[in-house]
Amino acid sequence: MDIHTVADSFSRHWPLDRVVATTGQLLHAGLDTRIIEAGVERNLILRLRRGVYVPMHTWQGAKPWDRDKMVLAGHIAVSNGRCVYSHFSSARLHDLQLWNSSKLIHVSTPYSASPARTSQDIAVHFAKIAPRELVQRFIPGVGLAHHTSLPRTVLECAMRGSLEQAVIIGDSALHAGLNLNELAELAE
Repeated sequence: MDIHTVADSFSRHWPLDRVVATTGQLLHAGLDTRIIEAGVERNLILRLRRGVYVPMHTWQGAKPWDRDKMVLAGHIAVSNGRCVYSHFSSARLHDLQLWNSSKLIHVSTPYSASPARTSQDIAVHFAKIAPRELVQRFIPGVGLAHHTSLPRTVLECAMRGSLEQAVIIGDSALHAGLNLNELAELAE
């Protein structure tokens, strides 16, 4: 299959409302697995992780921090709302400014998961999160995301990151409407 045929298939069938797309979404849009694999082989699309893709031109034209958001969006798309994103991943979902921070996908779970079943790009944190410390929102073109509240996110990043990272994230959170009373209450 020549590159022009594959490129034409993607330009006609890529879901317009999606930055990242799952295999199921691409199949539903009219592509087949041969075209998807040919797109990866010919560098027309990038496989972000198993079952999720982004157009290569979108990836190459993105700033590093936007690439980090695309990787996170890819995980959200394939997790189907089953994960609670925390720490730096939640900071990205809150659109906070990050500097030199972890590129890993941070998820929190109340139980200990088997390390053999966790991808190398995932940081799993074991924590019980109160319902008031959770945010649920639908991200257009990606899916349902559950992540920690703004105060909890700021505290988790401050505990895990450097002083410089904590200051940048904290300042950004203040501009996003962080309530200092809620932050102090949670810190206690």
